[in-house]
Amino acid sequence: MPDAASRMTDSRNLLLVTATITPSKDMPSNALTDATERLGHYRQALRSYLSFPTPCPDQILFCENSGYDLEPLRAVARDENPHGKPVHFWSFSPDAPPERGKGYGEMEILDRAYDTHLMRLGEDTMVWKVTGRLVVKNLDRLIQSRPASARFYIDMRKLPFVGHRGNLSHYADTRIMGYTPNAYKELLYGLKDGQTWVNEKGIFDRLYAASRRDKRITPRFRIQPQVQGLDGTLLKDYEGTRQVIKEWVRRVARVLTPGLWI
Repeated sequence: MPDAASRMTDSRNLLLVTATITPSKDMPSNALTDATERLGHYRQALRSYLSFPTPCPDQILFCENSGYDLEPLRAVARDENPHGKPVHFWSFSPDAPPERGKGYGEMEILDRAYDTHLMRLGEDTMVWKVTGRLVVKNLDRLIQSRPASARFYIDMRKLPFVGHRGNLSHYADTRIMGYTPNAYKELLYGLKDGQTWVNEKGIFDRLYAASRRDKRITPRFRIQPQVQGLDGTLLKDYEGTRQVIKEWVRRVARVLTPGLWI
């Protein structure tokens, strides 16, 4: 059950952590299914985010969609919270069948979070959504890098000559994204409705088209996110050698060739 929505207050930077502790065995492209291991990742990530100074972020909303008892995480928020950040927890059982994929399930979390908590917050609040098993080690710097006018802040990629028959490979990196409540409502709310599958390419198409009309939608981060953790699909370590080299190349390209979205 969710904490009472009335307990949430406007904030400068609210961290929205999405989680699935006990994924269905029928969920496609999910190689990490052990609930104990996944819970350990979420606990580690929550500890890390609690250690960041306010207001980067100044409160946390933890949303879990497998109906898991979140008491172990509540204990972390009670006992390992050096800055006294308010943390709100919510666990529910999904409506959608697992065959629709992880992206569809995450959009259900984001829509429900908007309906129950975020729609009541003012436009001065920036919501920072993160995939909960991962740690964005430079989250504070990423938050501070947001252009003052941005109402949606996300990293998107366009990779030339990659993909089927040389077509552009384009997608939105949804591991981390920032948005105001109204921007989410206008741009992504209900994206899953009427669809059997939601992925990062569909989100790219929606946001890229909107960014052509509204310069307050910023499709590239100003700095390179530093991510720690294990990918749930390919089990790649985000701090492994190959990944570190790839992120270093992206960091350099972000500065020297900002028009190349790699």
